[in-house]
Amino acid sequence: MKRSYWIVGAVGVSLLFLGVAINFLMSFAASRAADRFLDRLSEGKPAEAYSMTTRAYRQGMKPKDFARMIRLWNLRSFSEKEDWESQTGNSQVTLSGNIKTKTGQPVPLRMKLVKEEGEWRVALLEGPPPPQIHYLTMNSFSNWRRRRGKEETATPPPAPPAQAEINRLVRTTLLDLDKALDKEDFKDFQASVCEDWREHAPIAMFERQLRPRGEHDLDLGQVAKAEPVFEAKVRPDGVLTADGKYMLSPNVLDFWLHYVQEPDKQWRLTSIRLGWRNRSPEEMDEEE
Repeated sequence: MKRSYWIVGAVGVSLLFLGVAINFLMSFAASRAADRFLDRLSEGKPAEAYSMTTRAYRQGMKPKDFARMIRLWNLRSFSEKEDWESQTGNSQVTLSGNIKTKTGQPVPLRMKLVKEEGEWRVALLEGPPPPQIHYLTMNSFSNWRRRRGKEETATPPPAPPAQAEINRLVRTTLLDLDKALDKEDFKDFQASVCEDWREHAPIAMFERQLRPRGEHDLDLGQVAKAEPVFEAKVRPDGVLTADGKYMLSPNVLDFWLHYVQEPDKQWRLTSIRLGWRNRSPEEMDEEE
């Protein structure tokens, strides 16, 4: 009787080890296939990576959409994998972890591989969730008071400054804000805005509204070497508006900057609104 128990136990242990060995071999083979897939992406060969997916995946994802998705996720050029884990079951292997780009940005990735025609192929590829769009908005009180009543006589708006001066205003505003966020000292930035804003908004108000924005991964200092795309005009109420964007890797910085000309003929900030986000598919196509 005891011998029968030993035999049953030995068979059970053998089957257990056999199952572990099979799962290990499956995970190893699938991981190698995933590495080859990611290598093609890193080398800028999305077409070759696309051919390593399953038939079902290709039926639901066109090559152009696949290439665009890879650009959006910034998978074309990464340095390493980190925190990579695998799960095996039901004849499939799921791999998940982070891909670290050359700029140091982690990109979460989840892949499911199945065996098709004797080869491990990617059946599912999931990347980072859609990004949140962060906004920063501040206005001076004069911005609202410029809504003229019917009985008020409007004065002719000032002539717009030269394009070079508008470019300087935009760049200086953003770099001054970047300096204030880095140092967590908003005294100089508050001193650079229009007089009406300074009078009604103490430094503490600037700190309260701007300091939390420094917690986001946004490097405004990149505008020093980047070229903006924007439109500028002087409204009938005399406000100079500069609305546009900077393409700052890995984000796009949208900006709406408004200025007023003060008695000393200098244009000073009266309203600021910033938004940063990932690049849209259309912007990725334009970059190509």
